[in-house]
Amino acid sequence: RKITSLMTCVFLFTMAFQSTAQERSIDELIQSYEINKNSPNSFTQFFTIEEMRQLNAYLKDQTTPEVINQNLRNGILAYGWESQANGYGSYDISSPNTYTTISVGAPIAEGDFEGAGAIDPFNNTTGYTADTAGNLYSLDVLTGIYTPAGNTGLVDGGFTGLAYNPNDGVLYGVDSNNLYLVNPATPDATLLGSFGLPGDAGNPTGIAIAFAIDGSGMGYTYDIVLDIAYSIDLGTGATTSLGSIGFDASFGQGMFYDQASDEVYLAAFNVAGNLSELRILDTTTGGTTLVGEISPGALTQIAWSSVQNEPPFEFPLPYCGPLVFSAAVEPMTNVEFAGIENRTDAPTNGTPA
Repeated sequence: RKITSLMTCVFLFTMAFQSTAQERSIDELIQSYEINKNSPNSFTQFFTIEEMRQLNAYLKDQTTPEVINQNLRNGILAYGWESQANGYGSYDISSPNTYTTISVGAPIAEGDFEGAGAIDPFNNTTGYTADTAGNLYSLDVLTGIYTPAGNTGLVDGGFTGLAYNPNDGVLYGVDSNNLYLVNPATPDATLLGSFGLPGDAGNPTGIAIAFAIDGSGMGYTYDIVLDIAYSIDLGTGATTSLGSIGFDASFGQGMFYDQASDEVYLAAFNVAGNLSELRILDTTTGGTTLVGEISPGALTQIAWSSVQNEPPFEFPLPYCGPLVFSAAVEPMTNVEFAGIENRTDAPTNGTPA
């Protein structure tokens, strides 16, 4: 019995010693972060949850806290996939501190990453998502049911972002340095052009990590190597540098356009900030402002995000007789006829019907 007890003590001591020996110092964590932060996938490929918490606490202490932008557009839900434990779900873009899980997400293989997704504005209960193996999935937005749609052939890391043009309902995608036209019915991806984003000594080219298309049909992305935002010509893939996003973006994250506010949002991952953050992009300067932390206190990573936009309102011409417009949610202030804008500072018939 004494021998058994002694062996047990030695075994437990050895295990405790090995566990302690495997713990990394903050300097080692920072070194690993600098090497691996430009990966477009999950941070858990390189860090444990506890290590990421330690790294975040240290780096956040080195930065100046940001002023939160008071976004008052209540009740607009963004949908997306959270990579750590929460799966597919939603959050309110005016106050993103609660993430509600709807389903586990796409049936991806172990080690893959659901890094891109977008909701169809012409059928806004349907979306498409993509994983790092090139697989495409159709998505029932409200139930969270995913249906495999085939493989796009884009297997080298897959898409980092998907976005619909809200004007015509055409789906586009980006990988780390290219723009594609995506046909979800086939499915296939047609290369439209390369970005040629600049990199640094560790990464010779930049890494476009997310994608959005605004109401004018202009594309946007940002790079996690130099942390620069870019506009994208959807016809050629040509990019124009807008400027610094103002934070150190790392690992996979998302981006989307909200039609109601006419804003481009980032579902960002900021290791030196609040980790998972919702931000608004200034499409002129490239700067971003903080809306809030997504699920404060929880270690979350939103890999893609999208909202339910609506298609443009159309009616046949010629049209004889009066045209009556009404808005069920908010005043209508901008009506376009054949490209000619007729703007008013206030609705002509009062509050929304």
